Amino acid sequence: MNESNPMKLILRLLFGFLAAATLAVAGPLSASASIERVVERSFTVEGAGTLTARTGGGSIEVMPGSGRTVRVFAREHIRAASEAEADERLRHLTLTLDQHGNDVAAVAEYERSPLGLHLGSWPPVEVDFVITVPTHYSADLKTAGGGIQLGDLTGRFALRTAGGTLRIGRIEGDLEGATAGGNIVLASGRGRIELSTSGGSVTADQIAGSAHLRTGGGKIEVGTMAGPIAARTGGGSIRVVFAGPMAADSSLATGGGGIRVRLPAGAAVRLDAATAGGEIETDGVSIALTRGGRHADRLLGTVNGGGPALSLRSGGGDISIAGS
Repeated sequence: MNESNPMKLILRLLFGFLAAATLAVAGPLSASASIERVVERSFTVEGAGTLTARTGGGSIEVMPGSGRTVRVFAREHIRAASEAEADERLRHLTLTLDQHGNDVAAVAEYERSPLGLHLGSWPPVEVDFVITVPTHYSADLKTAGGGIQLGDLTGRFALRTAGGTLRIGRIEGDLEGATAGGNIVLASGRGRIELSTSGGSVTADQIAGSAHLRTGGGKIEVGTMAGPIAARTGGGSIRVVFAGPMAADSSLATGGGGIRVRLPAGAAVRLDAATAGGEIETDGVSIALTRGGRHADRLLGTVNGGGPALSLRSGGGDISIAGS
């Protein structure tokens, strides 16, 4: 080949080398079959403890078991074309399953790629944890991207994922859950509940205690709320049904969605509702107004003589306040 420009020739050779390297490295990874292996360990505990689980990109599932046993199943998903290749890739995985007193740890760490660079999917080994624990047992769970599922348990709980969904059962005790983008679904929580997602929705059937719920743009829904709540979304809708007397201040705010609130009979609150673009509707609630009214964009007043503050703010949606 005759190339009159030496620089063009150098660039062409360089791009050809990079393309060949990409095919050589990424090609086998993408074409590799998936091989699964399972590591199982059981630990006997004498009382309530804490499970700590960490994985680089797999899912974590923690469910109630029987007796005083913590049983760990580590499912290793290996991208490899053969058992020999799977063995080689597992050499770079550190899987720690151990016990200290009543606490159990399950940690899967894959070594960093050379110089922090990699082509294709990384890491080539992902570990899912499926774990059963006693019904009274705490958990501290973290994954770099998979989902987390937590069953009906009593204790203290911290759940974190970089993007998966959080599915949580009936929880007795304080709960903190965060995901960078997935949805959060809670059956019921009794305690201090803090849930946040960067963009998914947050839904709960029942909460008794206090709640701090946040999302960057999804909806927030609470079927039954017994206690104070602070809920904020960047643009989704909010729906909360309050149950029982309100003993502390609550606030609901959305950047653009609507807000629907249902108050129990006899609820005594100081109401402050405002929307930048919608209207405020009331139904079945007797409000002693100090400002605004039905179909207004601002409403101030007291319900049943007043009490804790209930603040409702929407950047553009309608606000509906109804009585039971």
